Amino acid sequence: MSTITFGGHMDTLLLSDTPSRRRRRYHSPDFKARLIAACQHPGVSVAAIAQAHQLNANLLRRWLREAERASLPPVASPALPSIPQTFVPVRVEPHLSAEPIRLELGSETLRVAVLWPLSDAEACAQWLRAVLR
Repeated sequence: MSTITFGGHMDTLLLSDTPSRRRRRYHSPDFKARLIAACQHPGVSVAAIAQAHQLNANLLRRWLREAERASLPPVASPALPSIPQTFVPVRVEPHLSAEPIRLELGSETLRVAVLWPLSDAEACAQWLRAVLR
């Protein structure tokens, strides 16, 4: 043991022959699953759960993303058609209708409806190609 005096205060240091090394903490899959399940409840703060378990919130968010990716079904939802991997251009003939182009995209938790002027169909096609990438 070593003592150091600084400004009238004494500090003791434990000196050992082997320096302590910082080690990664290990979290069991069961522990991760319990925290992920706790984060699934509405209105729950991921940061608060992480702090309560002495974890970095970013680590818990990464576990949430990984669990979400792992649980995604390999087949498309029956409510939505599967999106082809290649884009097939469709030529839209000019039409004198005043009705806009209506696109509906969504999943089980989110639905988006887009109305696009028919006069600007090419820009709509470009936007749709970008969204589907």
